Amino acid sequence: IPLNFDDLLLISTDPIMGPAIGLNNTQGILNSNGQATVTLSIPNFPSIVGLTVYAAFITINPLLPGTQAITSISPAVPITILGPDTTPPIITIFSPANGSSSENATQLLQVGANEAVDTWWYSLNSGPSVTFVPNTTVTGVLGQNVLIVYANDTAGNSGFTSTTFTILPDSTPPIITILSPANTTYNTTSILLNAVANEPVQSWWYSLNNGPNITFSPPATITAVNGVNVLKVYASDTVGNVGSSIRTFTVI
Repeated sequence: IPLNFDDLLLISTDPIMGPAIGLNNTQGILNSNGQATVTLSIPNFPSIVGLTVYAAFITINPLLPGTQAITSISPAVPITILGPDTTPPIITIFSPANGSSSENATQLLQVGANEAVDTWWYSLNSGPSVTFVPNTTVTGVLGQNVLIVYANDTAGNSGFTSTTFTILPDSTPPIITILSPANTTYNTTSILLNAVANEPVQSWWYSLNNGPNITFSPPATITAVNGVNVLKVYASDTVGNVGSSIRTFTVI
């Protein structure tokens, strides 16, 4: 049905919409955006929850009087009136996965819900509630951790779910990269020793040509010998795991 800006939107409890418009209906004039606001008053109904009303567009000819002005009526569309939203959101924790384990105490907290969420918060190991915006990180403790994630929807209904994950003792040694000396030939016995690791290091030491272990803080200077030199660099992390790396170089 072609619609004009002054056509009507009819809301009624009667699915049969004809020229004889009943009592339980209301009308709204369409504006230039094709929208209309109507208010329906239905007496003798203790609750409108679950009630089905019907909507239709009525095309009118303003030049004709009374019901003769109604030139066409679109098919009625049923609309069921729902009650207030009392259903809590269903929350899914994607990470940390339930039953997972890791040596990394910092865990990605990745969540989702089946509807729009107004506020997210969590409690880790019965600690205080912490509001967050997905996605974020949480820091677990050594051993088992219990994470409860809460969310409320835009109607104020709150839901929650939980996950359990384990932080294992760190048993991985640091990975050492020797930046200097390079695997090359030098014309001096005074050599720069510089190294880095992939995690915080508690202590560094080296052994040159199977000599004694000497502690150092990078960068440092070592004294090589003429000919081939074999340098072993060690590092221990904050929990005592030891990693090492070897470099061979020549002095002429």
